[in-house]
Amino acid sequence: MQDFLAALLRPVRDLVEWLLGLLPEIALPFGVPGWVVDVLVAVIVVVAVFSATHRGLKERREKLAATREAGGGDPDEARSSRS
Repeated sequence: MQDFLAALLRPVRDLVEWLLGLLPEIALPFGVPGWVVDVLVAVIVVVAVFSATHRGLKERREKLAATREAGGGDPDEARSSRS
């Protein structure tokens, strides 16, 4: 199974390696420990996911407000009045 997945994902890995090869090497005048890069990658991923989630929630909130203003009312009130 592992060999199958490796063969399946090989073109993606090759593409990523090729794209990274296009980037110029960045040399800093001081040494950067490896853990700093790992932490920065994790922080970037977390910020991106938070940003996307926050944007999605904002859009849903705006759609819900527009629905309520258009006469849709509050779905919770409609449910409680039926029972």
